[in-house]
Amino acid sequence: MAQWDKIESRGRVQDRRGAGPVAGGIGLTGIAIVLAVAYFGGGEQAVQVAEIIQDVNQQQAAQGTGSQEGTPYEGNDAYEQFAGAVLGSGNDLWTQILSGTTIAYREPTLVLFRGSTQSGCGGASSAIGPHYCPIDETIYLDETFFDELKNRFGARGGDVAEAYVIAHEVGHHVQTVLGISDQVRTAQSRNRRQANDLSIKQELQADC
Repeated sequence: MAQWDKIESRGRVQDRRGAGPVAGGIGLTGIAIVLAVAYFGGGEQAVQVAEIIQDVNQQQAAQGTGSQEGTPYEGNDAYEQFAGAVLGSGNDLWTQILSGTTIAYREPTLVLFRGSTQSGCGGASSAIGPHYCPIDETIYLDETFFDELKNRFGARGGDVAEAYVIAHEVGHHVQTVLGISDQVRTAQSRNRRQANDLSIKQELQADC
């Protein structure tokens, strides 16, 4: 991850990674990845990724999610620096994009954890996968999400794929800052039959 050292900006990262065995799963971000792969890489690749996600979720459901929150600490290791650099780069970009508008960009926090932790939206566990909580404007990322794909299933994503996941969650934060997330929730409450389609569109917009 040496190339990421060239990014001088650093986002706000809280390191809550604890010790002990954990169980991971893949949630909405995993679904968004499948959609992106299907769009850019073709249906066959999307099916392969979907099968990996299904296998992970089935195995982790059998094992249980656990509750290894651990004691918060400042690891400041290579992965924390990598995540902070990616987040900082995104903050720089969106600050610049919104600088000519009446909307001020608010920098989100990124929490690194293993197993489970608490968020403004309730309990955050590995089973949910990487996700964004609009209540506390924080991204929650269990780094073992990538370990499951790489070590157990041989997926080859690398640094860029991991940066993509963080950028996707920053996209959800931008949707919150711009009021898009509130608009989607209002539209979903008015038309329940379109709720799923609106969620998919929101995920695809975060990909963009």
